[in-house]
Amino acid sequence: MYEETLSWIESVDVDSSQIGVVVMEGPAYSANTKAFSMGEAYGIFKFLCASEYCLEPLTPSPKELKKYLTGTGDAKKPKMKAFAGVLGCPSKQEDICDSWAAGLLGWDVLHKSNTPGTRAALEVISKVQKEHS
Repeated sequence: MYEETLSWIESVDVDSSQIGVVVMEGPAYSANTKAFSMGEAYGIFKFLCASEYCLEPLTPSPKELKKYLTGTGDAKKPKMKAFAGVLGCPSKQEDICDSWAAGLLGWDVLHKSNTPGTRAALEVISKVQKEHS
C-alpha cells in the first residue's frame, strides 16, 4: 500500500514545491466501516504527506466538510453533489464531490478566502486554520 501510494504521488504532474496544503476528510467515528483497513490507508497517506512534502494534512470531519460546502453539517449526498456542482465540480459522483469540497476548503485555508461565501463556510475555515496553525 505504501509503494502504490508513493508511486501515485510521484506520478502526479505537479511541482511538489508548489503544494501548500493537503486536505483529507477526517474519519467518521460513528461509521460502520472497515476501521483497521481504513486506518492503515489513512496513516500511510498522512505519513507520505509528512515525509514527501513536510505537510500535516488538514483533517476536517465529514460534518465539517458538509457544513463548509452546504451550510449544514447534516446535509445528505444529493445536497453535497448539488452544491459541489454549483461551485464547479465536474462530476456527480459522491466521492469526487467530497474530494472537491476538501480541495476547495484547502484552497480557502491557504488563500484566506471563502469560496462558498457563507458564514457557515467561514466558521469551518476559521476552525480548520486555528487547529492547524
